Amino acid sequence: MQGKTLKKVKTLALGGMIMYKMSDKNQIEIDFGLPFYGRLDPNNRWIELAKEIPWDEFEHEYAEHFTHKTGSPAKNFRIALGALLIQKKLGTTDRETVKQIMENPYLQYFLGYQDYVITQPFDPSMMVHFRMKISEETVSKINEEIFLKKNEIAEEGVTNKGTVIVDATCAPQDIRYPNDASLLNEARIKLEVMIAILVAYLVEIGVHKKMPRTYKNQAYKFFLGFTKGKNRNKTIRKVLKKLLSYVERDIRYIDVILEELGQHSLEKAGLSHKQIEELGTIRKLAKQQSEMLVEKKHHVDNRIVSISQPYVRPIVRNKSRSKTEFGAKINIAIINGYATIDTLSWDSFNEGTTLIDTIERYYNKYGYYPEVVLADNIYKTKANKAFCKEHSIRFTGNKTNKEPILKENEKKSYIQDSKDRQVIEGLFGTGKRRYSLNLIMTKRQDTSETSIALEILALNLGKLLRTKIA
Repeated sequence: MQGKTLKKVKTLALGGMIMYKMSDKNQIEIDFGLPFYGRLDPNNRWIELAKEIPWDEFEHEYAEHFTHKTGSPAKNFRIALGALLIQKKLGTTDRETVKQIMENPYLQYFLGYQDYVITQPFDPSMMVHFRMKISEETVSKINEEIFLKKNEIAEEGVTNKGTVIVDATCAPQDIRYPNDASLLNEARIKLEVMIAILVAYLVEIGVHKKMPRTYKNQAYKFFLGFTKGKNRNKTIRKVLKKLLSYVERDIRYIDVILEELGQHSLEKAGLSHKQIEELGTIRKLAKQQSEMLVEKKHHVDNRIVSISQPYVRPIVRNKSRSKTEFGAKINIAIINGYATIDTLSWDSFNEGTTLIDTIERYYNKYGYYPEVVLADNIYKTKANKAFCKEHSIRFTGNKTNKEPILKENEKKSYIQDSKDRQVIEGLFGTGKRRYSLNLIMTKRQDTSETSIALEILALNLGKLLRTKIA
């Protein structure tokens, strides 16, 4: 009986056969049902925010992930998106977010509840599925719908209007610092577990197989001695060669076992889907480490820095705090005072190559080019300067030594532009200190992208709320 229940829970968690019902739009305004005849404050921040978000416009896009006839009813779009925004605003964990919703009637109103309920609204694990069903693209559309609205009445004769501020930053992922030795040791441990599972399956199906010698105790003592040693830098190449030999030996053992399995799949042999993916990642890791050791180099294309999150790449930033960060690189554009994600990539890219696309998207949205573009020196390429000059866009930023000395009447404008450009630096600071843009805790690529987009949306909503209160 317990096995059937567990299987049903797994089926629901994976999104199979889940029915979706459209949410009730007839929510009572401020006469939200509270015990003891209580009433909500109409000026509360959560009530104000609930009015600004276009819940209904994107519900159909969310409902496409579910069936409409069979299965257990899913949580509606307002609950899913609202819970994720509450988490970003409060900076809480999944469990704490659910508790906050359960205890706060304003949060329940924000999620569209008709009455105050004292029971847990949903299991904390559902927060993961909310992030999986609401993509980064959907969150970006919501952000643009709220903050980058097109003027209904176009002004005649307007060719340039508005200001665009662009800059790039990195959203570091929550991974262990990618030391080569620790990565190889982690790979060895995972391979040993896989070998034990596969050999046990061969014995079960009647294929006579002895457990191969993996030298795990010897490898453990060797790695432990290295981590506790003093002069580790002098022997690092010898250590990496030794650790790599353990990993390559285990990979050869698995290849032999795969031949003996024949028609039996790895999943049938007992390996989980995650372990099968990690096996492919470990093969790439071993190949990269071997290449760097043989060619005596420290860099390789698409370098693996995390076995559990192989999509993460090193992003060289050359900042005083850390020269290299490990996460997604995002190019942000501030338009009309609000931020939008222009480019999000796990691979490093030159942000200067994205400026023309940013300006073209601005033109497609509003029907005219911006009057001013404020950017860092890396954006000052010949192509970008020529494009801005062609479309009468004033392109300014930090002055370089190659540029001519400013005239007296240009200095005041340059100083003001420098002050205006600091807005985006302040946005990065707020996102990384007040919100969690400085450390993305999610473990999947798609949920991490959604989390980053939610950070930017929460930043904009916070600014909008401060404007309304002021």
